[in-house]
Amino acid sequence: MKIRVDRDSVCIGDDVLPHETEFEISEDMTVKEFFDFLEKECYLPSVQGNNVAWELRNRNGEQGVYFTKTREIIHSDALLKEMVEGFDGTPLFVLLYHSTPEAYYNRKENK
Repeated sequence: MKIRVDRDSVCIGDDVLPHETEFEISEDMTVKEFFDFLEKECYLPSVQGNNVAWELRNRNGEQGVYFTKTREIIHSDALLKEMVEGFDGTPLFVLLYHSTPEAYYNRKENK
């Protein structure tokens, strides 16, 4: 299955090149396996302290969250394939950067 992925920049120097790319992934990939895959591909930048949250979203909203320090993943067993059913073309996933887990929870509470 082909998907497009884009992510927030984490600093000014990270803005130099675009982050949108396409990946070919297995049809049965879970959110946890996807974050493992992104780390193996070095897609997620290293951030000092390694205590950030990456929120996985598509046009239907939040699909998962990865907390880098604890390696906890919200919706870890959800299948990416089910998140894109009915989409036309190559589906897009966006990773939103939160500088801390608290920043993620604060943003979610204040929506």
